[in-house]
Parts: sequence; structure tokens; C-alpha cells
Amino acid sequence: MCVIIHQPKDNRQVTFEEFQSSWQSNPHGFGLMYFHNGSVRIEKSMKMMDAWDIYSNLSKELEWETDFVLHFRWSTHWTIGLANTHPFHCGNGKYLVHNGVLGYTSDKPWQEDFSDTRLLAKTLEDIDGDETYNNWLDNPVVCDFVNSVCTWDKILVMGNDGVVHKFGDKGVMSPCGQLWASNDSPFDMYGYCTHKTQVIEPQEYDISEGFFEDGVWITNQEYCERYGIPYDPADWK
Repeated sequence: MCVIIHQPKDNRQVTFEEFQSSWQSNPHGFGLMYFHNGSVRIEKSMKMMDAWDIYSNLSKELEWETDFVLHFRWSTHWTIGLANTHPFHCGNGKYLVHNGVLGYTSDKPWQEDFSDTRLLAKTLEDIDGDETYNNWLDNPVVCDFVNSVCTWDKILVMGNDGVVHKFGDKGVMSPCGQLWASNDSPFDMYGYCTHKTQVIEPQEYDISEGFFEDGVWITNQEYCERYGIPYDPADWK
């Protein structure tokens, strides 16, 4: 399952250890959304140290200006790559991230490789294009629909004004500082949950060639063979 971290404006930054712990458990793509110069901005990366550099530099520069929402993807069914990496545009300058499994599918050939979250975002984008709804965040019927598809999942939406809206399960707070997370994997090193993830210095491994699963290094090819997924090195770049 993916993990989302919400860093409110003026609060502490995510530490490297928390970032690494999140990546080790969810190594299939990193995404970031924040608000700058009047609009929501997004960044995505498939490499851990590149992702860390993007986040750490922006959070130092803009920590007094904007909330940050970080997403670390664990792929359940669909292609691993930037196209299915969160955040996704969901209408009128808004973006969303999600953790969990929605089970959405599409019968449209051009959407056959869309992840379930990407399909939900496209649905909300289409709703926003309908004059009946305009901004769906202001419509209680649509918001109730988003909550209804969450169950135990979590969806965070950053509106085109930079305000973060949470849907679904309540998530957890970090034990040291006001960070919200969709689950406790970012805080494993604090003993916050029963499962412990081994913290390994990233330079000892080629992050582009593999990742940590339950603290054990596994190559991308080994992962595909284990779960019966066709292996193409291009999908992991």
C-alpha cells in the first residue's frame, strides 16, 4: 500500500530517515505537490536520491509558504512509471494523491493501463468540466462520493488555492512533530509500529536497480519474477 505524508505549512520537514523508510516500503514512484506563485505545482521521480533532492530543496525554500504533500507509490496492478505516479490532476488546477485500492477499471482501450487512482482523478476532472458542478470540492454530493470510495483508504486533494482536503480514514500523526501520514511506515525507526524497516545508507545500493522489501534488498527483475510481472527495464526508469 502507498504512503502519503502531509507536511503543513510552518511545520517541521520530513527527515531523510523518514523519507528513506517511506521509499523502502513503497519504491514504485515518488510524487510531490505544493502551492507556489498562485498555483499547485507537482514533481515526480522514479529515483530515491533525485526525489529526496527535489523535496529537500523545495521544502527549505518554501517551508513558510505552502503545505507539502508527499506520495510514495506501491504498485498493486498497473505499470510502474511516471504516468501512474501520483499526484494526478483532478480538475481546475486541483491535484490528488491516494493510498489503498479502489478497484476502478475502464473499458476504454486508451485507458487500459490507467491505475485505479488515475481513473478516479480523470472522473473528477470530467465532473469539474461540467457546468452543473463547476468546482467539485464545493459540491457536497461529489465530496460524499469521494468519501464513499475511500472506505479505509485515504485521498488528499490540494485545491487550486493551496488548501489540502482529506477524504477517508483519519491516518496517523508522527510521534515527533506535526506530520500527518496515511500509515505508519515513515515512522518505523521510532518504534511507532511493530514492523521495523532496516535503515540502510542509500549509497551502498544502486536505487535504480532495486529496492528494499521488508528490509531486504530485491532487484527490480527479481520482484517482477516473484509476482509474475513482465520485466522491462524501461518501466523502472
